[in-house]
Amino acid sequence: MNTILRDAEEEFENKFKEKMSLKELMTVVAKAMGVSVEEIVSPSRKRKIAHARAVVTYAAIRNLGYRGTEIAKALSLSPPTISQNIDKGKFFLHTNEELKLELPIT
Repeated sequence: MNTILRDAEEEFENKFKEKMSLKELMTVVAKAMGVSVEEIVSPSRKRKIAHARAVVTYAAIRNLGYRGTEIAKALSLSPPTISQNIDKGKFFLHTNEELKLELPIT
């Protein structure tokens, strides 16, 4: 029961806190991961760029309350790719100490 209440409270807070724009999020992630925003939105399949996209996806959905369709449009990706990137982004975020310090997310 406590888990359900905690999850509902976090969701409520996420919806009403000041949202970082996707562009701002991409800028922070790009800087921390050593890529450019242009590369993040490009169709490049380079590993470093794909990791950055995954982090943007995870942070935008789980912490900033964006919808998958909004992110798919911004990154020119398909909705199924966005879904796949959520878990990947969580992993990359939690294994990159510098990025965790740069982003105001969990």
